[in-house]
Amino acid sequence: MVRLASLSGALALALALAGPAAGRAGEGPEPQERFVVHEWGVHVRKLEMKAAADPAARPRSVLAAPGRLISDLPEFVLRHSAEYKPSFHVGAWDKPVLHFYGREGAEVSVRVLTPRGQPLAYWPKPTMVEKQLSSNEIVGPELQGIAWKGRLSAKPAGATPDVKDGHWWQAVRSVPAQWFNAESGSERFIFYEASALQEPLLTGKVGAEELALENLDSTETGPVMVIVNDGRSRRFVAVPTVAPKATVRLARKDLLSADGDAEKLLAGCRAQWESFGMTREEARAIVETWKPDLLTRTGFLVAARIPTGVYDSLFPLEIKPKPDEVVRAGVVFDTLPGEGARLDWLPGLQATLEQLARDLTGEEYEMRMAARKRLADLGDLAELFAEKLAKSPDAEVRNAVEEYREKLRTGSLVMPARLKDQGPLRRGEKP
Repeated sequence: MVRLASLSGALALALALAGPAAGRAGEGPEPQERFVVHEWGVHVRKLEMKAAADPAARPRSVLAAPGRLISDLPEFVLRHSAEYKPSFHVGAWDKPVLHFYGREGAEVSVRVLTPRGQPLAYWPKPTMVEKQLSSNEIVGPELQGIAWKGRLSAKPAGATPDVKDGHWWQAVRSVPAQWFNAESGSERFIFYEASALQEPLLTGKVGAEELALENLDSTETGPVMVIVNDGRSRRFVAVPTVAPKATVRLARKDLLSADGDAEKLLAGCRAQWESFGMTREEARAIVETWKPDLLTRTGFLVAARIPTGVYDSLFPLEIKPKPDEVVRAGVVFDTLPGEGARLDWLPGLQATLEQLARDLTGEEYEMRMAARKRLADLGDLAELFAEKLAKSPDAEVRNAVEEYREKLRTGSLVMPARLKDQGPLRRGEKP
């Protein structure tokens, strides 16, 4: 993970270059005369665990991919920290996915700039876009972004990396598209993760009896999905839109009595993406990729589109030849960090966290690590509840919570990257 201005994040984006019509998933693309660009991106906003331990910490916007995207990338995906070396030495300088529909054999150049962050991972291998800096103190390069060149074809012209069954990569690869043939191999899309910093322009305020969604921008939001999940049950509502500079208020009793059916929720999310201009196949792949967050993330999740102008400023995009049409859809998954009233909306969370607190001191290593990961995923929501658990009449629970809070304060509540690489730990040891 890369830290910028005390924030860390990995931005998983996806870009789809598509004609106005698309075939069934898995089929080859229909011949297209027009060159249309569809781009989608997802940003997860949450409070960092270490920051949550500081009572004075303000909610921080972290643009991030879910943990499985960061830690479960296929081995062939290149990590920026290992790949990028400045073109010359400086002494003091220590999920986008692009799908292409178009003419067979067309040459395509893509350049994405990262003015508010830097790349974290990518595939196929790009070239670096650098600008030389020169002053009295330093002379050296500044990384501006990344770029690719390739040729489109209906069938892969080079080696295609294998991906295990069930991996989200397969869902993105199933979108009917041309293959992108680069020097490093063939893939049905271009992938990268990059960090960026941006506060959401649709804010959520949780009160005792209502959730207020305020649009700070001068453009309407389009559809907004609101999901509440206490670990035992989920509820969701689809807000048609929030007008410019307006506020929509959702009553607690209405939201908590809303539908929670998983298939209806996923269908609503697919409809949301299609309303933003994505094709049916693109929407299906996006929702499949993010399904664990949509169905199982405990707490609040408010999914709303970033204004196009803001999105353009985060990741300026240049494509040659010039597309006939460009649609960009960036969506924030906001967990509403710092909203203390969330606990009262999550009645099933108490039993879940009481069990997690006990699991923290379990005899089995895997049990302790699983409990740590679930608590880390909860972020400041777990810390808010820990204040109540610390008063439990059960001494075992109180001790487990104190151990958890101490690890949170020291920043050591972190899951090992790969459990299989770690030897067994005795109770009380740190990984």
